[in-house]
Amino acid sequence: MSEQADNNTSPQEPHVQKPWETDEALASLKMERELNPDETEEGLARRLLREAAPQVAMSMIQMAIHGSTEATRTRNSQYILDHVLGKPRQDTANEGNQDPLLDFLNELHDAAEQHANNGASSDQ
Repeated sequence: MSEQADNNTSPQEPHVQKPWETDEALASLKMERELNPDETEEGLARRLLREAAPQVAMSMIQMAIHGSTEATRTRNSQYILDHVLGKPRQDTANEGNQDPLLDFLNELHDAAEQHANNGASSDQ
């Protein structure tokens, strides 16, 4: 049997990870604790999450682009956009300065409209 078959990856998709193995995960966690005996539980959890973040990000991106259902693609796309660009504001017109880009675009639109109106009135 080939090495790829042993670790549950396929030649076409070498990035596919093998399935979750509870005993292996617990052994890995025990090793982490032994290697870092002074680390708190929260510190260990935070470090593990930080270390996994790039792989998790790539996983979410792949699901957003290639998810098997529209719901999966939409959910992951929305999560990514919300965390990269921020969640959309509900009523920026009444709050002012909540979205600098929108404020700028509104000012630009108003200036263009005023210029167009002034140009039309001077032609008459």
